[in-house]
Amino acid sequence: MNGPYLSETPEFKATVRRKRIESVVCLPVRIVNAALGGYLAELRHMLNAPIYLGPGR
Repeated sequence: MNGPYLSETPEFKATVRRKRIESVVCLPVRIVNAALGGYLAELRHMLNAPIYLGPGR
């Protein structure tokens, strides 16, 4: 049972390389998604705020 370690197999190295490329490609999408989510949360917060139309404050 003295075979190569899992991290030394070509399949494992190819999987790691593929996952690394996928994460780099998806990063801009994740950033835009987070920014849009924050913007929409703030917009919902502002639209749900009570409006006071009386004199003075």
